[in-house]
Formats: sequence, C-alpha cells, structure tokens
Amino acid sequence: MDLDGWSECDTPADCDDGDATVYPGAAESCNGVDDDCDGTIDEQTDDDNDGWTVCQGDCDDNDTLTYPGAVEQCDEVDNDCDEVVPADETTDADGDGFVECADCDDGDPAIFPGQQELCDAIDNNCDGNVDEGLDDDWDGLSICEGDCDDTNADIYPGAPELCDGLDNDCDEALDEYEFDNDGDGFLECAECDDTDDSVYPGATEICDDGIDSDCAGDLAITEVDDDGDGVSECSGDCDDEDPFTYPGAEELCNALHDDDCNPATDELADIDMDGFNICQGDCDDLNDNAHPQADEVCDGIDNDCDDEIDEDLDYDHDGHSGCGGEDCNDNNPSSYPGAPETPYDGIDQDCDGADLTDVDGDGIDGGPYGEDCDDTNAERYPGATEDCEDGIDGDCDGVGDAYDDDCGAVGDDDDSAPDCSCDIESEPGPASPLVALGLLAALTLRRRR
Repeated sequence: MDLDGWSECDTPADCDDGDATVYPGAAESCNGVDDDCDGTIDEQTDDDNDGWTVCQGDCDDNDTLTYPGAVEQCDEVDNDCDEVVPADETTDADGDGFVECADCDDGDPAIFPGQQELCDAIDNNCDGNVDEGLDDDWDGLSICEGDCDDTNADIYPGAPELCDGLDNDCDEALDEYEFDNDGDGFLECAECDDTDDSVYPGATEICDDGIDSDCAGDLAITEVDDDGDGVSECSGDCDDEDPFTYPGAEELCNALHDDDCNPATDELADIDMDGFNICQGDCDDLNDNAHPQADEVCDGIDNDCDDEIDEDLDYDHDGHSGCGGEDCNDNNPSSYPGAPETPYDGIDQDCDGADLTDVDGDGIDGGPYGEDCDDTNAERYPGATEDCEDGIDGDCDGVGDAYDDDCGAVGDDDDSAPDCSCDIESEPGPASPLVALGLLAALTLRRRR
C-alpha cells in the first residue's frame, strides 16, 4: 500500500504499510518509531550497557569504550563521539607500524613496543625502562653485563650448568650430558641410561630383567631373589624369604604353608573331591579314582596309593595276566617271562608253558622222574653209544664199561669181544649194585672150587 516494497503478507511483514519509511531492514531513527519492524524501538536501547543509547549520542552502541565524554583510547576510534579521532591515534610518523600514541618515540623507527633492547641507554621496547641497566631476574647481572636470559635467575655468565637443557653459563653451548640421546624425553644427566629408551625416571620396572628401569638406584624389591631359590617375587615367589617355597616346589604337609605358590594345590585341598587330600595319603589329587581306599583296577594306575601298581600282585613288574600282563603266575615273584628256570620243581618259572626237565637238551628228561641218568651231559642218555674206555655209564643202563656185556666177563682174557676192545685188567667202570652182587657171588664160587 505504501509502495516501500514490503506488504503485510511478506515474511518478515511490513509493520506499517501506510508509511513508506517503515519496513523490515529500514534504518532506525530517533523518532520513537520501530522503523525496521524488529519489534523494538532500537534507538531507545543501550546495547553495550555503557549507559548511553543511540538517541542519547552513543556513536557506537556495540562498544563499551565509546560514548559521549569517554576517554580517548589509543585505538584509532572516536571514543568520545565528538566525530574526531585524535591525530596521535592515526599518525605513524616514523613508519615503524605503531601510531604516535602507542610509540614512545614516533620519530625513531628503531624504537617501538616489542623491539629488542640494546645496550644503548635507550628504552628500545617502550616498556618504560632502560632495560640494559636493570637486573630483572635478580641474579646480579643485567643483559648488558652478559646475562643471556634476564628472566631466569639460574642463567648468567659463570652460572653452574644445570640438568635443564639450558645454556646456564651463557657460553652459547650445552654440556654434552644435557642431550637426550635415546629420545625418551629425559636428558642424559637426568637418567641412568641414555642409550635405552625404556630406562628413565618413573619408567615401569620389568620383572627379572636385571635393569634399574626407573633409575631409582637399585632393582625393584620384587625383582630381587631374597631367599636364593631362583625365583623372585615378581616371578611368582609367594614367600621370598623361604628357599623351599616357589612355583613348582613340592607341596608338603607343613601346617598350611603353600609351598608351590598355588593355593589350589595346598595340602588341605581336595582337588578331585574324592574325600582325601595329599596329607591324607592321596597320591594323585587330580584323579578321583586314586586314593588310599580306592579299589585297584586294570588301568595302569596305583589306585590305592600303596606305591605299587597292584595289577602286578607279586611285584615282579610283569603284570597280572588278567590285566593284560605276561606273568603266568602273579602270585610268585620268581615266576615271570625270562625268569631263571629251576629244573624238576614242577614250576614254570620262565612262563614258557612247562617246567625245565631236560637240562642238557639231549631229548631225554632227567630228574627224579626222568630216564636221563646224567641230565647235565648231552652224551649220556638211554640208548647212547657206550664208550668202553671212558669209565662212564654212557647209555644209562647202570653198568660201567668193564662190565658191559659186549666186553666179556671178569677174568676173560679175550680182547676180541664184539663191539669192544676191552682189557679186564683195566679199571672197572661204575656198576650197578646188582652187577656188583653178581660179581661178588662169582668170586666166592671160584674160591670154593
């Protein structure tokens, strides 16, 4: 309606479509009207809270340092709203980048805030002090007396070098031990081994590596094997004052002491829940089929904990035949495969299936029930060829050589008897008692004649 380009139906809407100077975005004027349609009469607000509104003369209602009568700042701004920026806020006479009000000497381009101080009796950095004459760190020397850092009291000519990575004595060189050779963040002078990046103050101690990793001056107490049993505390020794206590030690029945550092195998533990622990005679506390009251079975285990695998009942270690062993008589410890055989005792000691009755291996059994008259001589047995001159009953007929039928009779001078060449003058061989009685009768009869 007012031809200002905004209608009441626009977004945002024209808040007064009968006034062409009122529409969204219009310039606010000190007229008591919401010229820009933002819902407030902006000229009556104090946006920067400096006590002045725009209509009261605040030339920048967004700057608390700018309002009528404000003190001029060295900021190239019309702070007092008199529409004049002082010349010293805009003039840089020496061209050093600092205006006159900020430069303590705007006629010398070598003097400005932040400039390096020189020993020339001039306030080069505009801090209000002729720094070359001051000892800012109170170490007794100023920069013009050689102090290379007048903000640090530990730095001055002749100062002792500290382990701080700084040139304390101002000789423009660090001592050789102030470098970090292994790159662990600690200087050589601050640690015990600057060639190993895992060794430095505060490092984590590694168990049993023999290295003072944290540079504390000694090994960690847990790395030391105090009892000399070969295992340190950090390697699992639960009592490093007892050389008989360490992981893997034999668990003893010694009043609840955990010898092997494994609580699960302590002497009172019944691990296999068979009702017996090791101090009650359980020889295998991981097997509930092994305890002092268990029955022996054919499983190759000492079930009843008597220190023997009882399948071998006679303890000759060849096993009972009923459990798959080779012992033919597990009630006789002298009977097992390979045992020495005792002949003629009726016992099969070597488990070959029979007693030994033919010792000399001539095929004829000896002993009290055999026919071999000498079971130690394979050449003597019934039916053997008789040697008429050896004085031995070779054929086991009970008659010695001199009295053999083939050799004739006593007193016979005939040396041509069948199968023999015998001389009755030779020593008679052993004869049976019957032969001896016969001979005695013949001699008696001869005398009677």
